Amino acid sequence: MLDADQLRALVEGLKGSVLFPVVAVAAYSGERRNEILALRWSDLNVANKTLRIERAVEEAEKYAIAFKEPKTARGKRTII
Repeated sequence: MLDADQLRALVEGLKGSVLFPVVAVAAYSGERRNEILALRWSDLNVANKTLRIERAVEEAEKYAIAFKEPKTARGKRTII
C-alpha cells in the first residue's frame, strides 16, 4: 500500500499520460478496479463535480466480460 506522498508522486508522474485519468480516479476515489473499468462519460457531471458509481465489470465466461449492478443499494453511490 502506498502512503500519501507515494500516491501523490505516482499521480503527478503520470500527468500527460493516457493513464493519468484512470490512475487519478483510482487514487483519489478509492473505487475498485472493476468499478473504474465500468465507468461511462455519462457518470461524470463536470458542472457538479460528481462521479456516479452504478456498475462494475465482471468476468462472465472465459474471455468475456459483462456489466453488473452492485449487490446492495449502498453500492450505487455518488462521489463528490
